[in-house]
Amino acid sequence: MSAWSVTPAAVQPAQVAIAGDWHGNDMWAERILDRLAAQGVEVVVHLGDWGYWLGQTGRKYRDRTAEILERNGQTLYWVDGNHEAFSELLTIPINVHGTRTIRDRLIHLPRGFRWQWRGQTWLALGGASSVDRPHRTPGKSWWADELLSDAEIDSAIEGGPADVMVFHDAPYGIPELEDQLARSAHHWPALELGIALDHRRRVRKVVDAVRPSAIWHGHYHYRYADTLTLDDGHDVRGQRAGGGRRGRQRVRGGVGHGQCVTQLQSNQECFPGDQLPVRREPSRSGSRNRRASGTASSKVRWPSISSAPLASRA
Repeated sequence: MSAWSVTPAAVQPAQVAIAGDWHGNDMWAERILDRLAAQGVEVVVHLGDWGYWLGQTGRKYRDRTAEILERNGQTLYWVDGNHEAFSELLTIPINVHGTRTIRDRLIHLPRGFRWQWRGQTWLALGGASSVDRPHRTPGKSWWADELLSDAEIDSAIEGGPADVMVFHDAPYGIPELEDQLARSAHHWPALELGIALDHRRRVRKVVDAVRPSAIWHGHYHYRYADTLTLDDGHDVRGQRAGGGRRGRQRVRGGVGHGQCVTQLQSNQECFPGDQLPVRREPSRSGSRNRRASGTASSKVRWPSISSAPLASRA
């Protein structure tokens, strides 16, 4: 059984998987974690909407995830998304290492948390806007804490440069993602789209200041890879899994509704989300009638995070 720690810096893994948007689907989580365990992955970084829910459903999911992680000798570190029960999550005290222990091997990374892996500085920054907010119930399926605060943004910037950032939301200005969001804008109220746009701009403010060499995010359930040009003309390059050039800065898209494991300078293996079991999540009205989303997962081997062909869930 592998060792684990409430702080990722104490683990120093040889490889790490990136995943996102499980939405409380324990069957999906088990299949993904088992698949990663079969490939020797002991550490998973989750990009949010992991599924911290209220009530018995949430407790069972947390217990079941912890059981799977213990059985596989894995640890999951996760940033919060926009669909987490913040009224309960934020009451869990932050430990002396700066994280929240949800269960053994199941660790929440608060917004702005930093750690070192193999000489690389990682920065976690959860949160995003729910464009379907008018159809959700405050305190049951929607929480105002989903949005990044000014203090959280300032704290993330004050920490200085980072090599790797893991978000739930995406920074504003990625052409492929902005085009996709424009195409789907007619589905959502204009007010909510404005709030979401403002939030992406706030995330972009952090990226402009921190200037990471690699970024992964969740939230959008859309596969893409693209280049983000910063305000000073510097290109942050994106690329699909399976490629990669040493020293490039990049923004990572995802692989849609599926699971994908990519190894450095090796093969990519994916299977579609419709082959995975379905679990219902609390709906916008509080009932359980929405189809749960899946994840993508990607595996990177050290030492060169910036050249690793990673894919993640967007």
